[in-house]
Amino acid sequence: METTSPSPSSNTVATARRSDRGHLWRSRWAAIGAAAAVTIGAGGFIGLANAASSVPSDIVSITPVRVLDTRDAANLGLSGPFVSATGQDLKVTGVIPTAGGAQQVVPDGATSVLLNVTSVGSTAGGFISVRPADAPGAPSTSNLNFTAGSTTPNAVTVQIPTAGPDAGKIEITYSAQGVAGPTTEVLVDVVGYTTAAPTPPPRALFAVVDQNGSVSRSTPGAVTSSELLAGVPDGRYAVTFDRDISACAYQATVGRPGVNVGPQSGIALVANWTESPTDSVIVFVKDLAGAGVERGFHLTVTC
Repeated sequence: METTSPSPSSNTVATARRSDRGHLWRSRWAAIGAAAAVTIGAGGFIGLANAASSVPSDIVSITPVRVLDTRDAANLGLSGPFVSATGQDLKVTGVIPTAGGAQQVVPDGATSVLLNVTSVGSTAGGFISVRPADAPGAPSTSNLNFTAGSTTPNAVTVQIPTAGPDAGKIEITYSAQGVAGPTTEVLVDVVGYTTAAPTPPPRALFAVVDQNGSVSRSTPGAVTSSELLAGVPDGRYAVTFDRDISACAYQATVGRPGVNVGPQSGIALVANWTESPTDSVIVFVKDLAGAGVERGFHLTVTC
């Protein structure tokens, strides 16, 4: 029977930022893959393995901790050796056995774990696949490939299920190119983990509106404006954004010096009322005597 070893692939995208807390550093990842593994082979090849998008996450690096060693007489983490092609689930969150005793290495609720995975003394060449424990079907990607008897390490980043019976677990599978029976010892060290990123700070939207109701400048995106009653200079304008702003805060000020003709003083009031859609606000522009007037204004919406 002809078989082939899966090849690495990914669409993981990351941008990094460092903290000032000693050896801990954090980095914003736009998407951590379902089994996103950085693959650095013996020939210097660099690739990424089997990714599906996840929530934006922050990375926390830690001093490496061994959580699996099938050579250990006590079978640290899981019983060994691994047999082709039978997968085993390894719990990596909460309090778990480690080479230094039971401890919490990765907190419950972590979104993924960063590992160093090593194959030792395999009786046949093949590959190891590491993926979330709730992944369906047989593995379709490899995280490290090796020949018989070799010692082969590789860096692996894999998403962790956060709910259900597989919460906090990853699945490890050794396959000798699909042949049942061969074995290999497996070592796993945790070098970091990711947690869900905090909610980004509020974003300010803005629109600069001319006295005739047209938008001259605005936040990128679809922003439109018009006088509420065309041809009636009563100082009422409707401004519409490309999203729901009904739960946002609003502020408007009168005037566009150097552009509008006429006085730049006045009062601008902004409201979201029952007659306006959830993506719009009404701006009331008045002179200092309280009468509605046509004047340009700046509108800021903070969500």
